[in-house]
Amino acid sequence: MSKSKTPVAEKPAESQPTTAEGALVSGRTKYEAAMARAEAAARSPELLESVRQFQNAIQMDPGSLEAYGWLAQTYRMIAAGIRNSDPNRAEMLTRYACAVAWEGTARASSAASIPIRTKQEVRTLIAWLRTTRHLSATDAEKEMESMRHQCIRAALTGTTSSV
Repeated sequence: MSKSKTPVAEKPAESQPTTAEGALVSGRTKYEAAMARAEAAARSPELLESVRQFQNAIQMDPGSLEAYGWLAQTYRMIAAGIRNSDPNRAEMLTRYACAVAWEGTARASSAASIPIRTKQEVRTLIAWLRTTRHLSATDAEKEMESMRHQCIRAALTGTTSSV
């Protein structure tokens, strides 16, 4: 006589936010939870989920300027966590951060409408370019624009799951 299998209660799937604001809030929550962890490796799954949420927010509302700053910062934090173990992927993610941050400024109707987080990311990434590539401020901005054109599609829809 065979034993009948008892159904195992499955963990309910988290519902995906249905609005850009909901995706943004979800992404921020995941980001903050990830950054509360001490080890960079422990942060990775939640940071990757944050990336997906910020990408969703932008896809739902490309005018959600705050999402660009959060996405750029998240890419930069993932890159920082893997720089020693995978410098090529870290470089790619930092380029994505540059593309996304610059896209956030390009979509703004005026300098005053750019969210502070996006402005901070642009300043940080321009400083990174100036330091690592020995560029002037003007040349660093041109490089940000170049990365925007080269990487924005991948950064906004990217395949970061293997990070």
